[in-house]
Amino acid sequence: MLTPEDGVWWNPAEPGRGYQIETQNGVMILSTYAFDVAGNPQWYLSAGVYDPVTRTFTATLDSYRGGQCFGCPFRPAVATGGAGPVTIRFTSGVTATLSAPGVSVPIQRLYYNYALPDGAVFGGWVMSQQTGSLVTGDWLVFDRTSPAQSGPPYVLGNRDRDPASLVLGRFEPTLSRWLFVLDSSSSFWRAYEFDMNKRTMVGRSWLYPKGSTISGNGVPFAGNRLFDRSELATRLALTGEKRSAFEIRDAAEWAEADKSGEPADGLRSSIAEIEAALTVILAPR
Repeated sequence: MLTPEDGVWWNPAEPGRGYQIETQNGVMILSTYAFDVAGNPQWYLSAGVYDPVTRTFTATLDSYRGGQCFGCPFRPAVATGGAGPVTIRFTSGVTATLSAPGVSVPIQRLYYNYALPDGAVFGGWVMSQQTGSLVTGDWLVFDRTSPAQSGPPYVLGNRDRDPASLVLGRFEPTLSRWLFVLDSSSSFWRAYEFDMNKRTMVGRSWLYPKGSTISGNGVPFAGNRLFDRSELATRLALTGEKRSAFEIRDAAEWAEADKSGEPADGLRSSIAEIEAALTVILAPR
């Protein structure tokens, strides 16, 4: 499971109250900035174990007063008691529900310079998966959008330094997952299904022949950010592989793939929709 993203979280409908979350080696720290009943600012500090299986964090809201001000000599803060238990149940790497005495509120990672919903995908990523004894990967760049027949626009990109190998996708609310399809080679598509935060993608990948549909359970897949969109112009100078090399690689990977099982409900039709949209973009004009 994807560890919740470190950083500032909030509820957009309740600006002025926020949460700083950070996880290190299974221990989560939650700093809450809020106000007391009199309207005075109040900070709470909570620490506890994050359970990656249930995606849950539980601790107590511990409050402090009387600490150091800016420009003042150091003065340690004094604990002033607790405000009760706090639980956060994460639904993805960037969304959750926080429950404390008298409140249950949806929260999300604060993105302040990514145009949402799909802006966090823009940039350069290394995508890798293991099929049998083969470990394969691609460097992909997402840097533009493409209109869709319905719903929000797709995110459009390509293999780095290979503008002919296009990749297309978007977040699918009905699945609560991101879905992308890559024109991997002359004979094969590659589909990705994943959860993500601004630095990591975690999910599954399917390689399948063009003219067919995805089958089996796919293979574990991970993506890691190499560049933000603003950094793409300064990335390393790469030499794109010839498309024939990807054809050979994909054929070898397909031969090792476990084709048993069925993908999750709704995944096949959603992937087929993206594949059809990508086929239209690739069609000669």
